[in-house]
Amino acid sequence: MRFETPTLTHDPANHQYAPSWEGVDKLAGPSGFINDEHRGIYEATKDLPGWQDPGDSLKLYEAAYFSGAVILEVGVFGGRSATVELRGALAAQKAHGGPAPQFYGVDPDLNAYGRTMGTLRAQGLAERAMMYIGDLRQFLAEIPIVPTMVFVDGSHEFEGVWADLESLSRWLVPGTAVMCHDYSNTDVPVKPAIDEWVARGAYDLLSVSNNTAVLRATDQCQGTAPRGLSEAAFRATIEAMAPVYEHMKRPGPRPDMAHLTHGARFDLGLAVGKDMPAGEASGAAKVAVASGR
Repeated sequence: MRFETPTLTHDPANHQYAPSWEGVDKLAGPSGFINDEHRGIYEATKDLPGWQDPGDSLKLYEAAYFSGAVILEVGVFGGRSATVELRGALAAQKAHGGPAPQFYGVDPDLNAYGRTMGTLRAQGLAERAMMYIGDLRQFLAEIPIVPTMVFVDGSHEFEGVWADLESLSRWLVPGTAVMCHDYSNTDVPVKPAIDEWVARGAYDLLSVSNNTAVLRATDQCQGTAPRGLSEAAFRATIEAMAPVYEHMKRPGPRPDMAHLTHGARFDLGLAVGKDMPAGEASGAAKVAVASGR
């Protein structure tokens, strides 16, 4: 699994799907698709819970194929986009080898947990997914992975989108692809929040694929290296948190998960509040980086 930077730009006024990674042309040739699964990913997932246009699904699959080692999704709803992303990442693993992808879904809505995990179980993808009930800042404090790609589809208010992009700007490695949904939706103030962060210079706007803005983190972003959990820590953290979420009452207070995620922080080299180099504690998963920006 690799972390590749998107380099292709297209007129953002043209919302048709077009590749953002140069490797699509090398793989696809005149077809314009990575493989048959990529070509048919919208039709294959259109009945799953969630909202996507064909270009949204095509872009998420492409992003996960080239940069889906450590996938972070902010706002999950029902597992449709997670299914698209994991299928793209797993296709890349099958074609090129490397460790299995890790998907991290963050959402404050407990109902999103049940819907998403139900979808992923039905799709045979649940073992590659960790769900976290809370907001992005809480997640990054408790499970401080550095993703290789991000899909932002949580809050549809200006303040919420702005805050998520602000948090990510402090965390992401320059060159990381950030897909933001609802950019073309004039009924919600998502676009102004995204445009403000692009104007600040934290992200480049590369293109718009139907309703998804394709951003690239710039050198203003402060991450140093992408990192996921070791496979053992990934599985152990899922197994620790899942029973708590399964038995949470609706509605009810969010439980304190810090004691259940301590192993993840230790695995990433953040133990007892002391910063250490990533992976020093127990060898957190390393990601091969392919430059191209």
